[in-house]
Amino acid sequence: MFSANRPLFSPSDAKGLKFRIMDSAVLVAQFKALNAIPDTHHQEEI
Repeated sequence: MFSANRPLFSPSDAKGLKFRIMDSAVLVAQFKALNAIPDTHHQEEI
């Protein structure tokens, strides 16, 4: 996985980063488990 600025090699690399994701409870839970910041949007916006 890549962020806008750097590659992510391990799950801990996502900590504190904001990710634009579909509005899905499952995806939100996954990104929160990585200590990332989920930014939810409708599928058409992504």
